[in-house]
Amino acid sequence: MARLTRAMDAIFEARPPKPFEFAREPLGALSLDRPAAPPDEAKTGPETELQPTETAAETRPSTRRGVLVGVLVVAAVLFAGGAGVGIDRFLAPPPGSASGPEEADSRVKALQEELTATQQQADQNKKRLGTDLSAGQKAVSDQSDQLRALQSRAEKAERELAAAKDADANIQPAAKQVADDKKALQDQLAAAKKQAEQDRGRQDDDFAAAQKSAPLAQTSISAPPTASAAVRAQGTGEESWSNEHRREVQRALALAGHYKGETDGGFGAGTRAAIKQFQTFEGDPETGTLTEPEHQALLQRAQRVAALLDQPATSPEGVSADTVKGGAPRYAKAWAAETGTGAKQDTAEAVYWYSLAATDGDARAFVNLGTLLARGYDGLSPDPISAAFLWQAAAARGDVVSMYNLGVLYERGIGVTADPVRAKAWYQRAVAHNHPEARAALKRFGT
Repeated sequence: MARLTRAMDAIFEARPPKPFEFAREPLGALSLDRPAAPPDEAKTGPETELQPTETAAETRPSTRRGVLVGVLVVAAVLFAGGAGVGIDRFLAPPPGSASGPEEADSRVKALQEELTATQQQADQNKKRLGTDLSAGQKAVSDQSDQLRALQSRAEKAERELAAAKDADANIQPAAKQVADDKKALQDQLAAAKKQAEQDRGRQDDDFAAAQKSAPLAQTSISAPPTASAAVRAQGTGEESWSNEHRREVQRALALAGHYKGETDGGFGAGTRAAIKQFQTFEGDPETGTLTEPEHQALLQRAQRVAALLDQPATSPEGVSADTVKGGAPRYAKAWAAETGTGAKQDTAEAVYWYSLAATDGDARAFVNLGTLLARGYDGLSPDPISAAFLWQAAAARGDVVSMYNLGVLYERGIGVTADPVRAKAWYQRAVAHNHPEARAALKRFGT
């Protein structure tokens, strides 16, 4: 408004002054073209002083310009006032809000409260994050432990599966072998019966011929030939045995697997213990002193085992026995020949080396050789009786498989007379060595 007023004053001062002329009319008469001044103009100051009266012609345009300027001034005042009111309203703070420092303090306080709340929320989030991190680490550790446990179980399952596969691979050959063994034992039993009948017929013929040739021949023929014929001629008790014959008894006990000491002819504690074990296997009382029937049975068993183990100087393939010495190397060579592992499969060659290994005292050789005889090989008939001799020699050396096999023979009467008492005794010996099949067999006897 001040600038507008100064601009208007500058406009008025720039206009040239009009020449004063005295009015032609009396001073008291007012011009009709000039409106009367409002009552307040007299109080507005010097600008309200009366000017000399102009002529009517000159006064009319000046009056028009004055009206135009007034209108412009009023419009400018109204515009400025409206603009001022608008600007004031635009710049004025909202109703009910503080202004100046109070508003700043209120905003600072609000920001501080918001910052405090944000910090508290951040602390809570940090604490929650730490808790979650700890729980996550524990979960990861637990998962790692579980993973290791699962890996261990997976490895164990793989080993068990491999063992099961191996066992399954061995079961089928074992089942086939059992079937073959059974058939071999039956064939061998039939062959043994046939041989016994032939021997009996031959003995009857010899007996008849002896009766015709001499009356005294009957006594010598009626007794079966044994290695102890000379001993019986000297006497029937141990006190009548010579030192050489005592050594022979010790060798028989050693071949049967009962005696492991020196064959010096001295019947000490070792010899007595061997005699007791032999008596136990035969189902006789354990006295430690051989009766004459026991004495004869021992010598006959030893002769039978020696005959089964007797082999020539070279194998069927022409290999000298002296090239391989010792029970373990000979057993390994026999196993390779039987299974074809690293060598040509040849059952006769396996029998040869099993026999030599058994002569060296290898219990496994007795077992496998007995199994081959019981099964029959290379077209030979099964021989369960010979297998029983070999298995009993292996059992005396502590072999648990032979104990179980003897239990099967006596339980089923394969090659021997069925005897549940002796079958149970052999099963019990095998169970004492933790044989699972023998334990299952004892359940059939109610034990």
